[in-house]
Amino acid sequence: AGYPSFRRARALARYARIPVPARRVAARVAASVGGVRGAKIALGLRRGLPGDAAYLASRTLFGARQVADLVGTYPPAVDGAPRDLSVLQQVSWRELTGYMRNTLLRDSDVFSMAHGLELRVPFLDRDVVAAAFAADDAHKLSRRTTKPLLIDAVRDLLPEEVWDRPKQGFVLPFAAWMHGALAAEVTATLGDRDALHAVGLNAESVRMVWSAFVRGQAGMTWSRPWALYALVRWASANGLACAVPSELDAAEAIAR
Repeated sequence: AGYPSFRRARALARYARIPVPARRVAARVAASVGGVRGAKIALGLRRGLPGDAAYLASRTLFGARQVADLVGTYPPAVDGAPRDLSVLQQVSWRELTGYMRNTLLRDSDVFSMAHGLELRVPFLDRDVVAAAFAADDAHKLSRRTTKPLLIDAVRDLLPEEVWDRPKQGFVLPFAAWMHGALAAEVTATLGDRDALHAVGLNAESVRMVWSAFVRGQAGMTWSRPWALYALVRWASANGLACAVPSELDAAEAIAR
């Protein structure tokens, strides 16, 4: 429970306990004033699963309305976490079956094998996972430290300067690159209407995403235009294209 999504889930749990009609009102408010993150929180509130809401707000890039604007149709509903799980277990289930499996383990395998290394992930030992998943929520979050279960398990095995220090993420300076050395390349790619249409993206909606990032619009982080750029470049490099609905079809889909 070391990611911010777990703390967000605990905060959102208060809303999950209110009656459904009031929760729907809260979801409409979040969707109308909260931008992309608000739209994703609104989806979780409608489902009544605070773990889902926190995970979606943390890990997904575009809300349903933005997806509809970009590709002409709303995304299909995704099954939520099992309802018999605790709030933090909901987030854990999402992390295990989504972000960890689809991103972290894939990246670990790619970069280790690029150097001829066989990587093992000891924290994914079956017994370790089962014990951590089953632990009570109250033991997983602490005001004094992140990942208290892990810290308490190794506190007497490692020097204090190892476990008692601020969390350090691994983030490449994509935002600086996209405002600088990569700006012309990304601008050209996201302005290529033929390339965008080949992968089913609405050129005007893509332009709005890129423009919002360039202007420094609140909430428009580098990851959203970068995802569109990477998709277009990957599809072009592999000779891929999809059937694109007509402009009228796309407008009607969005209106529905």
